[in-house]
Amino acid sequence: YISDDFAGAYELASKSTREAYSVEEFTKIQQACYKGEGMPVDVEGVRLSGDQATVRLVVGDFKQSRTMVYEDGSWRAKPAPETNSSLSVDEAVAECEGAG
Repeated sequence: YISDDFAGAYELASKSTREAYSVEEFTKIQQACYKGEGMPVDVEGVRLSGDQATVRLVVGDFKQSRTMVYEDGSWRAKPAPETNSSLSVDEAVAECEGAG
């Protein structure tokens, strides 16, 4: 999110994320959660299984995996397991601000 193109990131989000939040709500949450320049991200590998892919990332000095799902003719980012999309926008913003 170095580019601050949260509307673009919204378009790459899975249907579950887009059903939970509007682009404006998603942008407000992302602006609260991702401040600063961010860390460099490199893709280390990808494993496909049907309509899901596990993408292994190197984020700065850390490794993590993200799940992508094939929906409506394109690959979209599935929410991270710790994401609680049942939170209201204000609750999600407060959670990010509290973690910062």
